[in-house]
Parts: sequence; structure tokens; C-alpha cells
Amino acid sequence: SVDAMGRFYLDQSKTPLEADALAFALQAAVEKDPDRTVLIRGDRHIDYGRMMEAMVLLKQAGVSKIGLMTENVD
Repeated sequence: SVDAMGRFYLDQSKTPLEADALAFALQAAVEKDPDRTVLIRGDRHIDYGRMMEAMVLLKQAGVSKIGLMTENVD
């Protein structure tokens, strides 16, 4: 996830990760399950570039299946 402040989170963790720590954790996950699909949830107020940065980190970690999570708009 990427929160409104542009901080990265992995899974349901409440502790933000720096980009290098996130990349390391993603690489470990990909080694365990190379076919894993990773979904990114981004706050609607973040800069688009920060979301792209998250996607680049995923690609560099070897993730080949990336999806974006959305929320319903009422």
C-alpha cells in the first residue's frame, strides 16, 4: 500500500517501510512464490509518481503480476 503521505506498507502492516526494505521483502516473497500476484492499494491523494515508484520497485524485485486495488465510489 501507499498511504496519503506516500509511505510504503507491505500486507496489512501498520509500520511503513523504506523503499530498500520493501524491495528486499518483495524479493524474498518472489523467491518463495514466483507466480505471486501483488496488488497495490494507493491512497487517492498520493502523487501519481509515487504510485509508479511502487510499481517500479515491484518490477525490480521480480514481480511479474501486478494489479491495482480500487475502492468503490458512491
